[in-house]
Amino acid sequence: MSHAYCSKLNLDKAVLPIKKIKKLIDRCTRQKKPYSAVTVAVEQLTSERFEEDDLSGIPDLVEAIKLQATGPAEAARALRKKLKYGNVHRQLRALTLLDGLIQNAGSRFQRTVADEMLLERLRVCGTADLSDPLVRDKCKLLFRQWASEYKNVRGLEQIAGLYKVSCISLFEIERR
Repeated sequence: MSHAYCSKLNLDKAVLPIKKIKKLIDRCTRQKKPYSAVTVAVEQLTSERFEEDDLSGIPDLVEAIKLQATGPAEAARALRKKLKYGNVHRQLRALTLLDGLIQNAGSRFQRTVADEMLLERLRVCGTADLSDPLVRDKCKLLFRQWASEYKNVRGLEQIAGLYKVSCISLFEIERR
């Protein structure tokens, strides 16, 4: 770079070695978690374009999940983010998608989806006073349904156990 060019950019005193520049670029562009068709599909399927209980996008999402080695984990993470950071509509859509995926995405998804971070987010959504009442009610409904359907399904025991945990939490809240 010429000195005239550097001074136009106010860089004459801040010349960085090429290695540092490469590290900065790598740090800014490198993603630690996968971002693929699964994340994009969850983003689109939780948008306001879809009704809360619309199941139409689930078959395509199932296919995207099955095509990738990290598909189930990526779907669980994307849904967890929608449950944590999304508005009420996106949270309700994420719950609908999760239920549809548990039913249709197969045993590989079922074994992977119940990671501790998603389970904790579901517990919070289903029991916390800060959760929107519509989200809490949908969680209660799903927890009850999952408890009866999946109590003996390998990999989904913890999903089935959410109902018991939510009942205990609600009982403790009522006792206060």
